[in-house]
Amino acid sequence: MPIGTQGASASLPVSWISERAASTAREMLVQLAAKQLNADVAELTLANGKVVHARTIRSIGLGELTH
Repeated sequence: MPIGTQGASASLPVSWISERAASTAREMLVQLAAKQLNADVAELTLANGKVVHARTIRSIGLGELTH
């Protein structure tokens, strides 16, 4: 019998992989922002396409981090 995936049986691993990749990307972007904003990663939030340092209200857009 061939080994393969069918229907919903493939969605769980693909979903998990996608979520893990997104989580890793978020972590990397926040780390980049921390360097550029000279802030601690724990003080940053990611929302609405920006990484924000709440204490100083400084922010950087995700597009700026990728260039």
